[in-house]
Amino acid sequence: MSVARWALAENGDDSATKIQAHWWKYVSLAFLHALRQACSSFEASKTDLGGGIGMIIDDSQNADEDPAETAVLRLDEALESTVPILRYVTERACQILAASSSEKKIPLEGADVVEGMKRLLRTILFGVFL
Repeated sequence: MSVARWALAENGDDSATKIQAHWWKYVSLAFLHALRQACSSFEASKTDLGGGIGMIIDDSQNADEDPAETAVLRLDEALESTVPILRYVTERACQILAASSSEKKIPLEGADVVEGMKRLLRTILFGVFL
């Protein structure tokens, strides 16, 4: 989240004068890192026996575990850490566009934010599902 705040220059007002060039690259890397970290912590929590020792235990009772249910739990864990980033980026982009004083033209910063949103979503979708 802090990467998104830094890249989109949140400093208490709605000005967009210090937005980082290619901000969507930084935010997409932070998003993918948070996603991988959430998924790996979910997997580690399933094999941790306490004390930091991870083991795979052959247990016949866990053989009935539904893989779809496990995938849903993993997705839920990943969404808990990544959705706030996307929510913040979307809200900040709306703030920047709403702060525009011109009614007919989108300012350059606003156009950069809109283009960045498109690139961010494309990067996230292709980075996560490929």
